[in-house]
Amino acid sequence: MKLKLRRQNSPLIGMFGICLLTVAAFAYAMFQGGFVSWFLFYSIVPVLLYVLAVSSFPMGSLEVHREVNSEVFASGATMRVKVTVTKHSWFPLFFCVVNDRLPEPLKKNAHGESEDFRNGSRALFFPGLRNTVQYTYTVDPMPRGEFELTEIELKTGDIFGFMKKSRLVTVSQPLLVYPRYESIHSWEPFEQYEEGSRRSRHHFHYDITSVASVREYSPGDRLSWLDWKSTARMNKLLTKEFERPLNEDLIVCIDRHADHYKEDLLFERAVTAAASMVRFGLKRGSSVGLLSFGKEKTVFPMGSGKDQQWKAFYHLAKTEADGQGNYFPLLSQAFRRFSVRANVVYITPVVDYALIKLIDGLSQRKQKVDLVLVREGNEAAYTSSEDIDRLRRQGAGVYILDGHNLNEALKAGIRYATS
Repeated sequence: MKLKLRRQNSPLIGMFGICLLTVAAFAYAMFQGGFVSWFLFYSIVPVLLYVLAVSSFPMGSLEVHREVNSEVFASGATMRVKVTVTKHSWFPLFFCVVNDRLPEPLKKNAHGESEDFRNGSRALFFPGLRNTVQYTYTVDPMPRGEFELTEIELKTGDIFGFMKKSRLVTVSQPLLVYPRYESIHSWEPFEQYEEGSRRSRHHFHYDITSVASVREYSPGDRLSWLDWKSTARMNKLLTKEFERPLNEDLIVCIDRHADHYKEDLLFERAVTAAASMVRFGLKRGSSVGLLSFGKEKTVFPMGSGKDQQWKAFYHLAKTEADGQGNYFPLLSQAFRRFSVRANVVYITPVVDYALIKLIDGLSQRKQKVDLVLVREGNEAAYTSSEDIDRLRRQGAGVYILDGHNLNEALKAGIRYATS
């Protein structure tokens, strides 16, 4: 794809300097005379001619291509970029600097190949009469977020640096990096019954005392589910349809308050946990909702399937820890938009009075809450053991994520769950 080049003003200072030097050399040869003075003058003339030629070189004759191995990545993946510059002109260039301008989060992780004159996404070439130069660089690891590659800078000039020319190639290359997630396999969500709450060893627990309707028998249905009265009346096998599994749905809420995250790594860990929970709920056939309150308040209603996963992942790819003030009253109102049968997973690095009050309100609605407490190493952050014990007395399960393995945190947290 040929890209449009944006023009800039020609640098006149270099031209003025080489002309002044030529005039000085000519005056010196005229007054001094001799072989040395005239040799000096005739040596400067080719340089002057080349500078004049460089000043008139059409930068628009440079065609630039950028090839990216993908437009969509997962956090931690490697992006490989190949930049090719083609010169549609016979004029020899002494040097050419190519710089693919990257957003700062990508620039920090850019690595040039092991060849000389490579520095991240920048490369220096001495093309001479060659019409094509190219180089490859990588961004590893890719940070989570939504980015756009917009400009490639080209620079050239003469051998002594009197004349320099540069142009910016403008092109739009969108990139989306989804958050990293872990496949959860060691956590069983709880179910709620009339007599209380307990952990279920099964993915679903149907309330067989509540029949919603009947349908035709399908291979694999249990014989105990057959509705014999309807079967006799309709003269065909009919199976009972029960109500939806109790507490099958999941609400994932991520804390995005800016004061709660002193390090970016801590927030990335929270985002990873949120993405893992969303994927876990959808993979097991549940409906999943997402609450993400920060500078912007985002509420994803309950949904299922791949569309719901990619909507949630797209939001988590762009989200930042930018919340300010006390938004817990709004958060409490948002929870009321969901069914009390839905399990709540709240992800945060801080347990404070406002959160305890929120969970207490959810417990009064008989809504079950799991708290994933993200920490940096074994540091206690801002949470006291008394606050954690109080949450557990309220019926909340508390899982402390102080490493990079969410499964280990969920497995360790089971012994703290109420029964």
